[in-house]
Amino acid sequence: MRFLMLFLAFPFFVQAQESGEFKVQSVIHSVVQKLEKPRFAPDFVPMPLAISTQSEVASNHVLAGITYLNSAWDFEAYRHFCAAVEADPDCLMAYWGVAMSLGGLNHEFYEPRKAAVDRMLDLLEQGVGVDWEKGFGQAAGRLYANGAEASALVYKNVAEKFPNNLQAQLFSLVLIRDGYSSSGQPNVGQRKAMAGLEKLVKANPENIAVISTWVMAHGDAPLKSSEMREEVLPFVRKLVRLHPDYAPFQLIATHVESRCGNASLAINHARRAIDLFEAYCEQQKVSIYDCPGLIQSRVFLATLLAGKDHFEEAYEIADALAQAPIDGNRVFSKGASLMLWEGRSLGPRLALMRGTMEDLERGLDLLKFFPDEEWFDSKEVEKKKSLAISYRNALAYCIGVRKALLKNDESAIRGLYANLSERVKQIDLEAPLARKTSSYSEYLRARSTARVFAIELRGLIDLRKKGAMKLGAFNWFSSASDLQSRPLNLLPMAIPYPMENRIGEFYLATDKPEKAAMAYRQGLERMPNHLGSLRGYRSALLKMGENDAAEKIAERIELVKK
Repeated sequence: MRFLMLFLAFPFFVQAQESGEFKVQSVIHSVVQKLEKPRFAPDFVPMPLAISTQSEVASNHVLAGITYLNSAWDFEAYRHFCAAVEADPDCLMAYWGVAMSLGGLNHEFYEPRKAAVDRMLDLLEQGVGVDWEKGFGQAAGRLYANGAEASALVYKNVAEKFPNNLQAQLFSLVLIRDGYSSSGQPNVGQRKAMAGLEKLVKANPENIAVISTWVMAHGDAPLKSSEMREEVLPFVRKLVRLHPDYAPFQLIATHVESRCGNASLAINHARRAIDLFEAYCEQQKVSIYDCPGLIQSRVFLATLLAGKDHFEEAYEIADALAQAPIDGNRVFSKGASLMLWEGRSLGPRLALMRGTMEDLERGLDLLKFFPDEEWFDSKEVEKKKSLAISYRNALAYCIGVRKALLKNDESAIRGLYANLSERVKQIDLEAPLARKTSSYSEYLRARSTARVFAIELRGLIDLRKKGAMKLGAFNWFSSASDLQSRPLNLLPMAIPYPMENRIGEFYLATDKPEKAAMAYRQGLERMPNHLGSLRGYRSALLKMGENDAAEKIAERIELVKK
């Protein structure tokens, strides 16, 4: 059900299948057609749903698809629904499953999804399916025609008519989620959804679908680490304990343990996720383009290792991601988007984290492996460069400014920062085009990252000034802190250090250690046990004369580094 967490409503006008014989293969992408039939997960208990079909094979695949849909593995869900379509071309729920597992904008599986929605609507017109299945079909149609809220209302009606249909209840709640305000408060739909999911968890404490949905719903929430430990971590650990060989749960555990400040545990889960995803790809002959979890796990592992000062191992991962070629025929895949935007920018972002001249040179070298891939949009322009190129250029200038700061080269600082500002503006101008691509969520993350880096750099420039001119640094650092986004979409924070650390540096530079200590503590709330925050906090405590407290922090630093 992961795509539902990321769903962005957009116009999608569905209509009945055009005259002519329907072809089952139209809903099965060529990538999936080349694969063997998907395997079943024998230790997963499927939802207790009776699927309308005379094919036991189709029924089993639909139930397996629903299980994967609920458990954060959309590609495997899609494969099972495709297998169900092949086993029974008239199975309504098989087409519903294809539609529900292929959410998002303009991705390479867009046409199969459209074919599935059209076929599903045809079957609905023919009266195929029992009442709850018809409700599910109508809800899927509403999702793409009218958006998430309209779809949620249909699922809610099904749940009220069939109170034992737990799947309808889950969808009715997940689809009304509307995120959080800029201050981190849940919006109206978000509050209703979380309250409803909490009731479901209490009523179904052993149901994997309910637990997984509950955990995923919290994954992007702006919770403090203490709240995450109390409300989410126990359920994550239950998922991993019950299904230790399920790769997505290991990735989810990486995300949550990291947010709770348990870096060593998170690293173990990331390594386990990588092993499981790699074994899956090898056994099932699935490419990395269809296994985004593998890329997410590698990005997470590298970031966590850098957070422990294990930069060499982190850079090895970043090097491999930066140099991996991208197949131009798969550029619209989720895996390609992650490789292009996340994988290729990872090394430079880690370089900016530690910020030594050696790091910055290495980060700049890695950007050389960021070639000008092309992507195609037949609706507007025959051929365009990837929008990620603007992000690459912005990162290059970020590194350039940092290098100039280390060298105290005033002329270079001014010129490079002016160029950086132009690159950030260019990224902003590309927003309308980015909305039409399959990489819109990656674009938004990159845009936010570039903005925050640019604001941070302006603060670092002002911090070098004297007297009242230096005070401007505080405003820039505060703005960067306010704009720094939380970790989303099972990825670590794009900027792998809290901007509150810069506020702490400002206060140390202006001889206000008490305020510096407070800023570093706030950084630790954002990223628990972050070494940069701990080191800054220790420096502030020493300036305050709190030697015993500083010694305890020093011991904590050594533990974190292990």
